Amino acid sequence: MAVSFESARDMILECVAVLPHEAVSLLDVVGRVLAEDIRAPWDMPRWNNSAMDGFAVRAEDCASGQPLTVDGYLPAGSSASGVTVRLGTAARIMTGPPRPLAAILQRSAVNSNGIPMPSVTCIRTTGLGKS
Repeated sequence: MAVSFESARDMILECVAVLPHEAVSLLDVVGRVLAEDIRAPWDMPRWNNSAMDGFAVRAEDCASGQPLTVDGYLPAGSSASGVTVRLGTAARIMTGPPRPLAAILQRSAVNSNGIPMPSVTCIRTTGLGKS
């Protein structure tokens, strides 16, 4: 007879004890588990970043359904300072950089067939900042 996951977990937990907390050097934490959550004093990263590889496009361009010329590239680790996605264009963007001004992102909403292309087409629209 099969035992449910919950029953199996309960049987195991009845046989083990919680280890005491201890403070250790950061160099000695490999293989250990935190005793409590750690909260960052600010959001990480500190900017509105690209959560995945894809294209930065403008919401109004997605509504038109017209092909967009790919004329920009933001690799991981780059800065979007001063970069704006112009009407009728898209920028290739990797995971991590800040989003360019006026851009929304959605890899799954842009048709590029997974290969470098001179243009992309939005296949569905999303709200501003959705990625």
